[in-house]
Order: sequence, then structure tokens, then C-alpha cells
Amino acid sequence: TLKKRELKAIQLVNDGYVQPVNSSKFLVRSQSNPEKWYKVIWKQNHWCCDCADYAKHHKRCKHIYAVCY
Repeated sequence: TLKKRELKAIQLVNDGYVQPVNSSKFLVRSQSNPEKWYKVIWKQNHWCCDCADYAKHHKRCKHIYAVCY
């Protein structure tokens, strides 16, 4: 079954909240604050996000899952 983060990521993609900047950088709009955007970047062979969830847990957040879909 899909994790909560993955389900929210699918919603982000379906809502058009993922915007590519280039092949290694994406902007993902916040679901709770439409004026906020998170940066998802590829660095040192993995995806990183500047959201609080990624900073706290250091594993894939919904924004990274959305970029990977």
C-alpha cells in the first residue's frame, strides 16, 4: 500500500503543483499555503528538499515523491 507521503505526492502532481526548473531542480507548491514553494534539488546523488519534514527526518518527503512521479 502507498504511504501517506506518497498519496499526498500524487495529489500534488494531479493538482499541477510540481514545476520543473531544469533536470535537477523542481519547485513544488505547498498544499497548505499556495504562496509558498519548496525547492527540490538533486545533489550528491540524491534528492533534497528545503521543507521542514525533510529537514527533520532526512528521508523522502511528499515533495520529493511528487518530483519522482
